[in-house]
Amino acid sequence: MNPKIKSNISWQRIEDEVLIMDTAYQKKAHSLNSTASFIWEHCNGTNSIEDIAKLLSDNYETNLAESTEDVKEVINQLKSFDLLESF
Repeated sequence: MNPKIKSNISWQRIEDEVLIMDTAYQKKAHSLNSTASFIWEHCNGTNSIEDIAKLLSDNYETNLAESTEDVKEVINQLKSFDLLESF
């Protein structure tokens, strides 16, 4: 399972956050904090949830179990907003 950002979603990094413009579907804007932004930017269709959790753990110096839970939570939220490809 490799999460991937939908190709028609516009987004921009602003300092350590990401602003997502979902004009195609729900016509909403989403603002992600630094942790969620890190996860978002690694949803490239190549990285698995486990890969992203390891990268997050290494980058933020947290334990892998905690990072894995964070990644799963953010991925589920992004899926609920229909921002990721089906996987």
